[in-house]
Amino acid sequence: WWPTPARRAHELPMLKRYHRKLVRQGVRDYDFAALFSDYRACLPISLYVAVSWCAEPADVERMKWVWWPQLQRALRALIDHAA
Repeated sequence: WWPTPARRAHELPMLKRYHRKLVRQGVRDYDFAALFSDYRACLPISLYVAVSWCAEPADVERMKWVWWPQLQRALRALIDHAA
């Protein structure tokens, strides 16, 4: 849901911080490369979330304020990560 510039600026530092916290909590055998790969693998789900807001014909226009920006952000993230 983050605007693209904010996601680009913060996603890597936040993912690194999240990974450090996992390690501190005792998670082993899960390096940052695996976490980042899992993160990238989840990106297509954001397309589904955006599209689900307009699954009903009556919602296409009514909910456009929700799904359209999210769809654009999801597509940009997929392109950025070539996922």
